[in-house]
Amino acid sequence: MTNFSVVVVLAAFVCALNANPTNFGSGGLDTSFDDAWEKLSISTPKPLTEQDIENLRPSNDTVVQGQSHYTSKHVETKNGVITNEESDTKDVTNDNGNVSKHETKN
Repeated sequence: MTNFSVVVVLAAFVCALNANPTNFGSGGLDTSFDDAWEKLSISTPKPLTEQDIENLRPSNDTVVQGQSHYTSKHVETKNGVITNEESDTKDVTNDNGNVSKHETKN
């Protein structure tokens, strides 16, 4: 009979804990998903710039490789007819510290 009582008490404790997990004892065990999500702080990484790619340098048995590609196009129209069209393309490649640039303007 004692084993049965222990099982019933343990089952009641587990059910109570699952029903309200934020009120566990005086320690205030907080396993609520919403609270944990609010406390989680993830910063958004910033994209690398062209200068960041150029400045990457290998150190202590590391390999650095990076590439940046930029394209821009400008079109002017008058009465629906294209009067001027310009485009720029920039490529920067960093192959283990060896930086090469290629720029095209039309």
